[in-house]
Amino acid sequence: MPPSSASRSRSATRSASLRLATRSASHLTTVAVAGPVEHGTATSFESAIGTCLAEVPDALAIDMKDVTALCYAGVATLIAARDRALHQGTALGVVDPSPTVTKVLADLGLQSMLVRDPSVSRRAVPGVLSR
Repeated sequence: MPPSSASRSRSATRSASLRLATRSASHLTTVAVAGPVEHGTATSFESAIGTCLAEVPDALAIDMKDVTALCYAGVATLIAARDRALHQGTALGVVDPSPTVTKVLADLGLQSMLVRDPSVSRRAVPGVLSR
């Protein structure tokens, strides 16, 4: 199915075994992440999120259901992205975290700060993610 003007797939990036894809629909931008977010791939992860935030979307969902590993560099990227999003007025949240992501964020006490309802990735409604 070709993307419409309201919903378009913007990019797909592969770094080592990390796969990133971004798409925009209405007021919501989603970054889908698959594979390990570790030292060798964190730069690509950071770049994808930074590119999306540079467009100042109303909301940015980071879909991490297929993430197999999350290291400190990936966590630091999420925290920096949250801070930047708050500063510019973009709602940001991790949606559908894998068990690995859930454990890392919970162990660090960051789950409530970063994880949001997974239905936001299916609803392109401004303000759905907590700001």
